Amino acid sequence: MTTSLFFSLYLSTIVIFTPVNEIWNYNNPRPYPKSIYVFVNWDEGDFKTVNGKLELMKKHMHDNPLKAKARARYWKYHI
Repeated sequence: MTTSLFFSLYLSTIVIFTPVNEIWNYNNPRPYPKSIYVFVNWDEGDFKTVNGKLELMKKHMHDNPLKAKARARYWKYHI
């Protein structure tokens, strides 16, 4: 009984927080993420150095459609 309760709580936690974490990563790109994501994985190659700071590039030739959309959304709302 305890094992099934633990498994249910674990599974419900994963189901709730994984989409929240993915959406946060989609909306907040960073060059050194703490984990690997399912939909959008940002890395150092997605950024350029401007005045000593890393800044998200406006376009990247190797973006998948979801990453390109996230990049466009970032530049639309974070300027």
